[in-house]
Amino acid sequence: GDLPAAVDLTAELAVVGRDDVTRWPVDDAPAGDDGATRLVSVPPYAVPVGDCVLTLWAGDADVVQRYRFRVTP
Repeated sequence: GDLPAAVDLTAELAVVGRDDVTRWPVDDAPAGDDGATRLVSVPPYAVPVGDCVLTLWAGDADVVQRYRFRVTP
């Protein structure tokens, strides 16, 4: 879908069943010539083993996209 400028995006990583949430700004790193592709770099220390949810926020309240994935040892 259409994404706002990356400068307006925030990534949030949450692990299911845990209270800790990590947030960081998304770098403006287009990966394609279309100008809409964004690269979200997840800090390796922020990804513990378990079921995770990565949410991209535009501004303070609008969810742009949500990704669910599992990290295994």
